[in-house]
Amino acid sequence: MVKKIDIKEKEELEPILVANPELLEEGMKIIAHQLTTPTGPLDILAVDEEGALAVVELKNEIDEKENQLLQAIRYYDWCFENRAWLANAYKGKGIDPQKDPRLILVAPDFSESLKRLAKFLSIEVELYRYQAIELPTGEKTIICNQLFFEERPEVPTIASIPQSVNRIKDDSVKELYSECLNELKELGFDLQPRAKNTISGYYKGKRILRIYPKNEFFGVRFRMADSSWSERFRIRKSEDWKEFIERHLKSRMEDKE
Repeated sequence: MVKKIDIKEKEELEPILVANPELLEEGMKIIAHQLTTPTGPLDILAVDEEGALAVVELKNEIDEKENQLLQAIRYYDWCFENRAWLANAYKGKGIDPQKDPRLILVAPDFSESLKRLAKFLSIEVELYRYQAIELPTGEKTIICNQLFFEERPEVPTIASIPQSVNRIKDDSVKELYSECLNELKELGFDLQPRAKNTISGYYKGKRILRIYPKNEFFGVRFRMADSSWSERFRIRKSEDWKEFIERHLKSRMEDKE
């Protein structure tokens, strides 16, 4: 039987994520852990599938004093300043020094004060809440879910919807992306551009869709009946889009809230 458990930060949580970075995000790769920096050892330094460094700071309890966030910002600052050096030091890891690093906090939960601070920072802070479990085999692992802010201050310059397609490098995906946006408009969606080339989809006045183009695909999430957001669905071909529409989006459009 699977059971919920508590785990230690350095002895259990960190090794689990180092061994299984996909628990945070598909395509994530570990660069180093407990990396020495001028402000202390960085828990985990990773790189995402698009070459952006990811500073991952861990906590195995709710931090009421926001120390986790403050320490993570110090690591982020160091990584930001040393992107070129890190790309050279870890050649072959796919680090793109032109990309801004990402800042990720992992904890069982986050205090309201930390979430408020993170919400209004000029850099985007990604919060991942985890639940540790023990499998019938005795193996310990975690389940991670990202927390999203309802309203996050956006950067002043926001790409238009036609401009957002330029984020995609694959021509076939780029064409599909444009077709899908047109289909959503025909279904009655009001599409509004957001920061970082993302698009919010409103249906009957309610935001129930998020779309964000990547290099080789575009991702979609939908708001579920309990107001939480779904996992990310990757769209690379028309079959992916059709399955997403039929299995997920249409049922949300038909819900009466």
